[in-house]
Amino acid sequence: MAVKKRVHTKMLVDKLHTLVRANADLDFVKTIVTGDLSQLPSMNQMENAQFIEEFFPALFICPLETEVSRATADKKNHAIDQTFEFRYIRYNSQTSEINEQEASIEETDIVADTLIEDEDLNISERYQMILNNGNIIGHILQTELLYIDYKPEELEVLEALNLDLILTRFEYCITYKSYNK
Repeated sequence: MAVKKRVHTKMLVDKLHTLVRANADLDFVKTIVTGDLSQLPSMNQMENAQFIEEFFPALFICPLETEVSRATADKKNHAIDQTFEFRYIRYNSQTSEINEQEASIEETDIVADTLIEDEDLNISERYQMILNNGNIIGHILQTELLYIDYKPEELEVLEALNLDLILTRFEYCITYKSYNK
């Protein structure tokens, strides 16, 4: 028996990458990474000023949890909550004339507001989940910003490594209906 696909994490990650890249309000984000902080550049790279200038600010999108629930009796439709953890990392330039912490907070808010406001992810009729062969496999039902943390615990680790970075994080949940035909 062939397993029917209900969970579409990679498709949603790709959509989030596209959304950030396509939105002019988010042009300050230079790098988008799928994964957690283990995907940070090496210490050697972090010592290179030109690399830092080209890489940061960076947005890390990490799939966190998938909850499949509320199946219909015929097991054809499922409601799925896909939670992502976003980490926004900005280099804390000691020579900058702006307050880097304030800029980081403001830019984190802009990223979060953009995700909440995006019509493609918030109006189910407009965002159909479509496979490469054109089959509709689901609809986005709702999106939710679960929290924003402006001083996450990981910041202490970065400080202990003498990395001059500012880190904020937030959780974002997409609820979608997956059709299992």
